[in-house]
Amino acid sequence: MLKTQYMHICLSYLLSFKKPRLNL
Repeated sequence: MLKTQYMHICLSYLLSFKKPRLNL
C-alpha cells in the first residue's frame, strides 16, 4: 500500500523534526 509507506515517511519526518526540539 502506498498510503502506508507515505504515512511511515511522514512519521519519520515528524520524529526527526521533534528530536532536535526535544534536545533543545
